[in-house]
Amino acid sequence: ITGNGNTETHNTTNVLYKVWVMFSLRTALQTVTRRTFVRNCSTISGCSFPTPAAEPLSEALLSDMKAKFDSNGFIVLKGLLNTNELAVVEDAVLHSGLQEKAYVLDDGDGFKSKMVLWKNAGDDALGVLARREKLVNIMEALLQDEVYHYHGKLMMKEPQTGGAFVWHQDYGYWYQNGILSPDLATVFIALDKVGTENGGLQVIPKSHKFGRVDHEFVGGQMGVESQRIEDILSRYSPLLVPLEKGDGLIFHSNTLHKSAQNLSPHRRYALLYAYNTKTNDPMRPHHCPQYTPLHKVADDAICHAPIEMDPDNFMLVGEDATTKGDGQGEQTATPSEA
Repeated sequence: ITGNGNTETHNTTNVLYKVWVMFSLRTALQTVTRRTFVRNCSTISGCSFPTPAAEPLSEALLSDMKAKFDSNGFIVLKGLLNTNELAVVEDAVLHSGLQEKAYVLDDGDGFKSKMVLWKNAGDDALGVLARREKLVNIMEALLQDEVYHYHGKLMMKEPQTGGAFVWHQDYGYWYQNGILSPDLATVFIALDKVGTENGGLQVIPKSHKFGRVDHEFVGGQMGVESQRIEDILSRYSPLLVPLEKGDGLIFHSNTLHKSAQNLSPHRRYALLYAYNTKTNDPMRPHHCPQYTPLHKVADDAICHAPIEMDPDNFMLVGEDATTKGDGQGEQTATPSEA
């Protein structure tokens, strides 16, 4: 090879090297940016708020809650229920006949959870809890509208048998009910300490910004379409939300969430209250309530409320159009569960 050839080869090598360096730097920068983004939006402490026991919620606090909710798709309310309130709820859950109304939900892998569904927020302890002024005011601040109780549920994962729920959006189901906008949110109230081993709730921060995604049957459950969730998880990291007894997690109806099986020796019970906005009233009647004014009550009203719920308020097997059951108490989990 001539000297000129060596020069051309050297120049070509330099150009290729520079291209490779630029590509590598761009890839590294994208990776760091993506990881930093996921890490920053996944910080639980940055999305957690203490729930003041007595004083009213300040406008500044509500504004901060809304900013975090709008950014990440969820917030955590520490100490939403105190010890006395938890005792009343526990009494209602265990001794009011609530358990007799439970569906059995099979996760397809031999693990089963139980769920009780009801429609309206009545004058019983669990109904009063959904009408607490502080909780409703937070919901209205987050959704920027008057809200009403869309439905309530008790989710029960017993020790070492409680089933899993796949990745899904609540609005992925509720869209089918004639609800035009995803202006809904759910509060998950932990009745037990919630963590990794007993089937704690996982969310994908900022996933509410994806819009409604397609759902399909996944192992007997209705979950996010498989290729879509694979793509999402390749870029966004799930976040397990640890909760103490009495803590609350509020998440947007488009926030992707799931929960694992309860493999621990401890139960995992939780109350979930879904709220819709007045201006988002469903277009047609269905198994959940249309807009019904929600009469707020004092935060301590739960301590004076009866534990028995109106028997006509329960949603029966087969009545929930977003579930698929055999009419014998066994149901496939297709409603919004956690």
